[in-house]
Amino acid sequence: MSKDSPLKRAVQSVSGRAPKPEPLSYARSAPSRHGKKGIVIYVDPSVAKRLRQMALDHGTSLQALGEEAINGLLAKYGEKPIA
Repeated sequence: MSKDSPLKRAVQSVSGRAPKPEPLSYARSAPSRHGKKGIVIYVDPSVAKRLRQMALDHGTSLQALGEEAINGLLAKYGEKPIA
């Protein structure tokens, strides 16, 4: 059994020999990401550069551009927009 195996941590937490660790689900993410699911798409580097430049040119973020694009796609198919 490795030094930090999940089984060893579970046994220690039940036995009271080690403090229960904090959940890591949100420990490394911004509060604005809590309760949300990430979606990744892969594009050519030139497309990524164009999108970053578009965000800069329009004073917005890639997140906002992505949400706008998703809303356009949802509207095209007659679905409710995202918040």
